[in-house]
Amino acid sequence: MLVALAPDGHRTEAHRDRVPEPSGYCCPYCRHPVHLKRGRVKVAHFAHAAGADCPAASEPESPEHLAAKALLAAEFRALGYDVILERPHPQHRRRVDVAVRIPGRAGPVQVAVEVQASAINTKEIIRRERADRAAGYLSTLWCFTRSRAPELLTLRPDIEVRVPEEIRFIHRTHTTDVALLDVNARTLWLAHLAGTWRDGNSWFDSSGNEQSSRGRRPRTIRTVERTPATFALRPVWVTPPKQTPRWVAAFTPDTATNRAHDIA
Repeated sequence: MLVALAPDGHRTEAHRDRVPEPSGYCCPYCRHPVHLKRGRVKVAHFAHAAGADCPAASEPESPEHLAAKALLAAEFRALGYDVILERPHPQHRRRVDVAVRIPGRAGPVQVAVEVQASAINTKEIIRRERADRAAGYLSTLWCFTRSRAPELLTLRPDIEVRVPEEIRFIHRTHTTDVALLDVNARTLWLAHLAGTWRDGNSWFDSSGNEQSSRGRRPRTIRTVERTPATFALRPVWVTPPKQTPRWVAAFTPDTATNRAHDIA
């Protein structure tokens, strides 16, 4: 975790604020003591004691996950957004990775930005999104890192790839391109997933009768077209299949970079 409460009650970000003492801090979620850790691999962060009973400590965060949260918070702040890193909502059993306040059509709205660097099942995605809506967020914006989707950041558009279930789920239920974050390069991409088709074939059986199989659409295989994006957020009206149309938050395509690529 990147944020803890200082002895005076103020929120302190380990990677950003000057932290004079390595102890005396507590978790904003469970209020149990945490300790500051500084290392060469992970960004500066706070950690619970071993065996701590806190939902926020139940899922260890990788160095990439911590760095991704810090990067997103820094980029959002550079754009002038109000940002609360690791905002706790104990009543909903949630700690939002990066809570962002952006302009909306009828006034400012809150967006929950969630970093995903490991596998997650779709039931947990649904639970978190429902909790975020109950907490007053416009939507949950998922951002997958290289460790969870390495091929999506490198493959050519004409190459087929097996896409993790949760990424296919987000693409289908949000009907927006999937956000991919390359933490080391500090770049953001939007991935559009397209289905593929396998033609049917025919053959003759041992009796000399012609047999055939129908064409099919592989369930997990997709082609991926990437578009560079900025860290600017915008509300988008979506109409997911079998769901009520709604507003969601999305990253903004980087049109300047796209034009440069077209010219090249």
